[in-house]
Order: sequence, then C-alpha cells, then structure tokens
Amino acid sequence: MRRSILLVGNYPPPYGGVPTHVAYLAPFLAERGWNVHVVSLNGNPSFGSNADERRGAVQIHRPSKSLRVAALPGSGVALLRAGMAPAYMASHRGTAALAAYLYRLVCRHDIKLISAYHLLPAAAASTWAARAAGIPLVASVFGEIYDRLELYLAEREDIRRILDTSHALLSCSEHCARSIQLVEPTASARSVYYGVDTEFFRPEVDASSIRKRMGVPAEQPVVLFLARMNRLMGLDVLLDAIPRVLKARSDVRFLIAGGQDELSDQALTVARASNGTVHALPNVPFSELPACYNAATLFVAPSVNERACLGLAPIEAMSCARPALVSDVGGGREVIQDGRTGRLVSPRDPEALAGGILELVSMPTEERIEMGAEGRRLVLARFDKNDTNRAMEAIFLDAVGAKRGLRRQKR
Repeated sequence: MRRSILLVGNYPPPYGGVPTHVAYLAPFLAERGWNVHVVSLNGNPSFGSNADERRGAVQIHRPSKSLRVAALPGSGVALLRAGMAPAYMASHRGTAALAAYLYRLVCRHDIKLISAYHLLPAAAASTWAARAAGIPLVASVFGEIYDRLELYLAEREDIRRILDTSHALLSCSEHCARSIQLVEPTASARSVYYGVDTEFFRPEVDASSIRKRMGVPAEQPVVLFLARMNRLMGLDVLLDAIPRVLKARSDVRFLIAGGQDELSDQALTVARASNGTVHALPNVPFSELPACYNAATLFVAPSVNERACLGLAPIEAMSCARPALVSDVGGGREVIQDGRTGRLVSPRDPEALAGGILELVSMPTEERIEMGAEGRRLVLARFDKNDTNRAMEAIFLDAVGAKRGLRRQKR
C-alpha cells in the first residue's frame, strides 16, 4: 500500500524557513513513493480563493476561510467522537473549521500521516483531524512560544493535547526545541536542522545582472539583507546602521531584498534618497536568490528577538561562501561560528551592527574569502537539504510503523 502524508503549514517559498523546507521535502517524499498533499496556510496570491493545484507529483490545497467553515457541519460528528466539545467548537471556531477541512482531506485521499508546522493553529487543528481519523501526527514548534508566551499559556490545554497526540514533536533548532518547556516543563522536542539546496546556492553563480542593476562594479563592497522586510527581521536596525557605516566607508553599498512587508515603503524611500548607496528589491523571485548572495560581499541577518530559530537565509549565504553577520539571539549560535564563518553581534543595536559590517568589509580579502569558504564547508557538513529530507522521512516512517504496530497489538 502506498504511503500518504498531509503536510500542513506555510507554503510556498521564497521567504521563510518552513515554506522552503516544505518545498524541498514534498517532492523528495513523492520521489520516494509517498502520496503527498500540502495544505498551504500562508500568503500566496491565490490564497483565499481555493486555487488548488498540482506541482509535479505533489497536490497543493489552498483553502479559503469560507471553505474551512463549510467543512465543519459535514465533519462535526467525527470531531465530536474524537472528543471536541461543542463549547470548544464555539470558542475555537477557526481551529475547529480547519480541523474539519483537514479531516475531510484525510478521508478523501486516504492519508496515513499528518505533519503540522507551528502549534497554533496548524498542529492544534491537525491533532483533532488525526484523532478523528485514527492516524499519527508529527508536529513542529518554532519560535512562536517565545514571541507570544501569554497566548500559549492560555491555550495550554490545546498544547497538551498536541503533545499527547503527536508521535514526535520536532523543531528546526535546539533553541526553539527548548521553547516548549516554557508551556509544559516536562515536554521535549527533537531538533532536526533545516538544510538548503547546496547545488542551487553555490559560489560563483553569475551575479553580474544584480550588480549591473545596482550600478556597482565587481570590486565594490556590497552588504546584503534578504528576508521579509519587517521589524522582526531587524530591517529597521539595519536602516539605522547604514548611515553609520557610510560615514566611515562611503564606498559600501547596500542591497535590501526580500518579501514585501511593513517596512517595504520605508526601504524604498531610503533607497530613492540614497544617491545610489542603497538599493531595494521587494519580492525578488526565488530564482534570483543565488545571484543576490553572490553579488554580496557579506550578508546580514539582524533579527531582534528569541523567535529567530535558525533562519535559512544565513545558511543560503554561507552555502554561497559569503560571511554572515547575525544577531546573537535565538538560534544564531547554532549557525554561525563567530570569527570563523561570520560574526555574531548584539541584537537591536545599530552601532554594533555597523561595527560588524565595517569589520568584515575592511578585513583583508583573502581572510574574508576563507571565512566564506569555511561557511560553505559547514553547510555541506550540517545543513544540506538531502540530510534533512532523509531525517524527516525516517521520522515519518517510524510514526507510520508505530501506528501499524499499535493496531497489531490491539488485535
């Protein structure tokens, strides 16, 4: 019998670790004989319009909110039998509606396993669907508890239900794996590092088109920020640091690229007023990311709080043999070997960020090249997507096997 799995989380890339991870994992599983379905819960332009599609051997589902609610009446009985009380349905209508939608998908496509990314609402809803269908669940926690601890403490009953139901609780870093203990001190999560495509993100990708777009010659230093353009990613910290860098080194240029967000307009305004020292590229396509990294002298990730688990962007930059300057917060120390593959700097500190940038751009070229090469070696050893995919499949197979063993014992 063919194995079948439902992946529930943010999708598709290019911005965000989970979407990129799912984009790597889903086709890998399909090639290995799995029947793979993905439920997309984030901002694709077609999200909210029920624009399902098939990408190769992977089926993508994009449920509108109205479609989720419509699934509730038809699946309500199964959820009630799984233990969902009417009072819960009323107070957690969004979670209940998503659970009903997932349950219908599980039944329609004979799904044998759910893997849910983020605790609320994905894992909470997936827990009810898995219980109603009698199939195993693998859940993943990221930095959401660090960011909104009060909410997760208030929803402790849901968290305990997820823990009781899950065959395994995973995270993409040791730092974020520990977060579950803030809600449930005796709980634990297993860390599986997310990797990148080391063939796609490689050194010496032709970056001339990016530098030409910026009007910057090959030898001029370029500092790259590539992430969602918001405060959580520290873009405001970088914007404050830029004048400090330019005061000391007027030849440095800045490329701000990534997903359009709350600070996109501010980045564009700064770029327009910069007389060519700052360039902004909102919503740069995934296909251009290797060229962006290779156009840069160094990469910066000035994340501001503990929610930062293990960003893929620094790993992608290191895979392209570029030193990474990362905030010493969250999972930064699990990625950056300070002084060897990049530098760690204090978060929310424009002066420290500017100092780190100046240190790296002023470093002798051969030392900076060796720092980038060391980063590439580290990525090949610890952060290759193929290793992540194999580790995830092993966990999934164990979950399905454990469920089959349980059924045999019950008989």
